[in-house]
Amino acid sequence: MKYFRLYILVGWLAIAAAAQAQEVKLSATASQQRILIGEQLQLTLQATLPANRTVDWFQLDTFPHFEILYRSAIDTQRTANNITLVQNIRITSWDSGRWSIPALSLKRSNRTKPIMIGVGYSPMAPDQKYNEVKDVLDVQQGSRTTWYWYLIGAGLLLLLVFLLFPGRKKKQADGKPAGETAYRDALKNLDALEKRVSSADSKIFYTDLIQVFRSYLALRKGFYSLSKTTADISTQLPHWGFGGERAAQISDTLQLSDGVKFARFEASADDRKASLKAVRESIVFMEKSAAAAGAARTEATKPAGHTTTS
Repeated sequence: MKYFRLYILVGWLAIAAAAQAQEVKLSATASQQRILIGEQLQLTLQATLPANRTVDWFQLDTFPHFEILYRSAIDTQRTANNITLVQNIRITSWDSGRWSIPALSLKRSNRTKPIMIGVGYSPMAPDQKYNEVKDVLDVQQGSRTTWYWYLIGAGLLLLLVFLLFPGRKKKQADGKPAGETAYRDALKNLDALEKRVSSADSKIFYTDLIQVFRSYLALRKGFYSLSKTTADISTQLPHWGFGGERAAQISDTLQLSDGVKFARFEASADDRKASLKAVRESIVFMEKSAAAAGAARTEATKPAGHTTTS
């Protein structure tokens, strides 16, 4: 009696598992049964299950003798009682022969049928003519030309002339030194920014403001700051005579500009005015320092005993 009940329980579990497996219906179809090497075919996987069921979809990395090229998203179609899942997989093969896409299954479901795919080479037309294998022919070399050697020699000669006899440095178009032009343009651009300091967009304003400062550094100091970070410029400030509160003001302005441009910080009108003032005072300070240094060099080069008369 004890074993009889055990047999009944096992049989009931088997029937329940089989019934549950039948609730999920799987199918796998191929777009064609024969392909050429490297040709693509589409494999369609479909599962139909009750609306209250969930399944883990196929985790396919590859098939023997086949390569998966593309997987589409899983398309879900719902009805009142069922859910249908469909996925298209594009595959190809580089091995000639007759290969099988194996049976696939999901957890607690039936299995798909294996699919046989033939992979072959492109057929050759029997009536096509064969090309004869010919001997290697000698190639006749034309007369050698030497004109390009003269061109290379002329180029080297011009390069030597430029190196030995450098020309004078060109002045600006308006006849003023480069430093003076950079200072004048910087102040002109700052004046234009000051007119829209209260109404301008913060990001655009700080982009233009720091561009004026960086352009001045490039033209006046030879410091190409367009490719430098805020930290690089701050590190260079002591070499230009900045210190204490003056260095702190321009460093804070550079950091505020980064916050506005990259962290979407919204600066107030007072912040914009203070930043404009800091940049203007920094440029004026560097220009005066450069002028004082130039005057000192000029004085140092005067002959001993030379005096200036008015």
